[in-house]
Amino acid sequence: MRTCSIDDCNTAHEARGMCALHYQRWRKKGDPCAAPVLNLTGRCTAPDCNKTPRTARSAYCEMHYCRLYNHGSLDGGQRNAARGVHETSEGYLATIDVDHPAAGKGGHVYLHRKIFYDLRGPGPHRCHWCSKWVTWKKLKVDHKDTNRKNNVPDNLVAACQVCNLNRDDCAKINRTKSPTITFDGQTHTVAFWAQKVGIKVQHFYWRLEHWSLERALTVPARKHALRKPRQLCLMDELFDASANLVKRAEAKMARSARYEARANRMKS
Repeated sequence: MRTCSIDDCNTAHEARGMCALHYQRWRKKGDPCAAPVLNLTGRCTAPDCNKTPRTARSAYCEMHYCRLYNHGSLDGGQRNAARGVHETSEGYLATIDVDHPAAGKGGHVYLHRKIFYDLRGPGPHRCHWCSKWVTWKKLKVDHKDTNRKNNVPDNLVAACQVCNLNRDDCAKINRTKSPTITFDGQTHTVAFWAQKVGIKVQHFYWRLEHWSLERALTVPARKHALRKPRQLCLMDELFDASANLVKRAEAKMARSARYEARANRMKS
């Protein structure tokens, strides 16, 4: 068995003539014989941090290690503070305000929630769409015009979680807690129309966004319409015939067993 080429090391070979330990040392530090560096202080080496290191050989705690790994700097989690108001990946405007009651972890607070809290307080508030009372913990601040950057006070309303999830950019129907659609003299819920067409509710909402109302309610589901019929070969037909024969034989044996059991009960 091939072993490590480093002196006084008889471990199995891994790569480049070295074992796994010496190969990793060479790959990370350039020297396979480099001694491991231990953190003898028992504290994170980041400024103003007294947390314990994530491992005995790590110079940083878990928080600063993740910041360095994800952002390339030890203050990566606080880099938004210097930018002030910034846009999030969801399209909302946010800022850093550690002392604000609506702030989350790290002082991160959405601007529309901050403005709503400063104007109307923690509540509870009534949902603008269904009039349900909602506490601040479960309250969602909704934009009337669905523009997530329009944080004018008149455009911000309180909403419960159900109404907030049900609202989208679809302007063809006025969604409430129980949305209904009137077409051709008939008024039914969205779920009823979707079931009548033969599609899911999510797909029905997509139709309302991209199609006309008449087309969305009249075009049936075509999930299997374009599927070609399965071409049966001779082997498939033989297999189906043999399977049917087996099923018939099993059914016949089951009936015989039932008749025999019934006859035995009558004799006894």
